[in-house]
Amino acid sequence: MFLEKAKRLKAIARWGVGIDGIDLVAAKRRGIQISNTPSVFNDEVADVVIGYIIMLARQLHVLNSSVRQGSWPKIQGISLRGKTLGVIGLGNIGQAVAHRAASAGMVVAGYDVVPVPASVIKEKSIQIMSFDQLLEISDFISLNCGLTDKNRHMLGSREFALMKHGVFIINAARGPLIDESALIQALRDGKVAGAGLEVVEEEPLSLDNPLRQFNNCIFGTHNASNTSEAVMRVNKLAIDNLLKALQSTQA
Repeated sequence: MFLEKAKRLKAIARWGVGIDGIDLVAAKRRGIQISNTPSVFNDEVADVVIGYIIMLARQLHVLNSSVRQGSWPKIQGISLRGKTLGVIGLGNIGQAVAHRAASAGMVVAGYDVVPVPASVIKEKSIQIMSFDQLLEISDFISLNCGLTDKNRHMLGSREFALMKHGVFIINAARGPLIDESALIQALRDGKVAGAGLEVVEEEPLSLDNPLRQFNNCIFGTHNASNTSEAVMRVNKLAIDNLLKALQSTQA
């Protein structure tokens, strides 16, 4: 609707990576150029994913809360070395996550709908497998793919049933990749031991969302890319993209 009304609009320069919020069909029909800023947040988002993994494995968020309330608990965590991290989506961010996990001694399983170059598989020490195989063997699962009509709710009741009992889920990609009702049930059943949710289906997280009742869930605010260095990089790239697009329309 907005694009149809914007009669003079020539270009849209997306600040960031995801373009799922833009009507690409309508933009193409109107001849509007679309650009984004890929590969600018790889390290920043990967750092946050690993941060969630460590926090969940060692229950650091629970320890912090307990100490603040006057307790001094000794909570036994789990070691990362030897555990399997399933990375769903092996683009630039997924590869950065895989590299960090391998450095921590984790076994990295990977899945992507797009073939992954052999050089990347070797360099990042990734074991490529089917989607269902990855779900079945992983101790931790990280979603690092874009959102499409085909992968909405890619983790639902069927998928949680395939997973190990006590699996940890990390989503720093897009909230609708997970069916939250299915995740809530999996948390209640103990199938999922914890979740690091940088993103949720509806943002901000509503006060009555049942996910709030689980102290084994860590929440972010869709903020994984937000560092001073990354913001400066993407500012420049987005402006450069816009200027290039406008120049091409005047040629």
